[in-house]
Amino acid sequence: MNAQKIILHGVAVVALGAMCVAQSSMGQQGQNQQGTGQRGMGQQNGSNANMPDSMSADNSTPDMGIASPDQLFMKKAAQGGLAEVRLGNIAKQNGSSDAVKQFGDRMITDHTQAGDELKQIAQKKGVTLPSDVTTKDKKMSKMLEAKQGSDFDKAYIHDMVKDHEEDVAEFRNEAANGKDPEVKAWAQKTLPTLESHLAQAKQVAGQVGAGKSAAAMSAQQ
Repeated sequence: MNAQKIILHGVAVVALGAMCVAQSSMGQQGQNQQGTGQRGMGQQNGSNANMPDSMSADNSTPDMGIASPDQLFMKKAAQGGLAEVRLGNIAKQNGSSDAVKQFGDRMITDHTQAGDELKQIAQKKGVTLPSDVTTKDKKMSKMLEAKQGSDFDKAYIHDMVKDHEEDVAEFRNEAANGKDPEVKAWAQKTLPTLESHLAQAKQVAGQVGAGKSAAAMSAQQ
């Protein structure tokens, strides 16, 4: 019996020792895995140490491409001015009324001057202004080029009244609510000229018989 007890005791000791060795091995392996994971995070943090700068750069890039309301106003005003000059030249050639020709000539002079002033402001601010008119204005130019005499006078002045009504509204908004001091000041300076254009266009419209409804004029065009 004593011999059996000794043998069983020995077996138990061996088994207990084996379990301890296994647990120790598993613990060491777990520590190694944890250490490896920590190094991985450390490497990740190390490789992304510049992440805030990188993210900041990425976030700033779209902002540079997004125009502010003032910049959008500048671009639209620039295109509108180019259109007024283009149509003014057509008016000088195709118009039959002296009033229409004179109005076209004034469009060339006033909008060229205002456009040059806007270009200087845009250049200082690094804003690229459009160098051509919109597709809609190109279609209008083509349509007017095909007209002569009184038909041209009516169509052109009708368009000038409608266009300047929109321009005056947009410039009034910028003059009152613009955030950029220089752009706002330019809008305030240019607004009286546009209001004068609108008044003159309405006067000429009465002289050439263009005081028709927009629907009727559009149907005629």
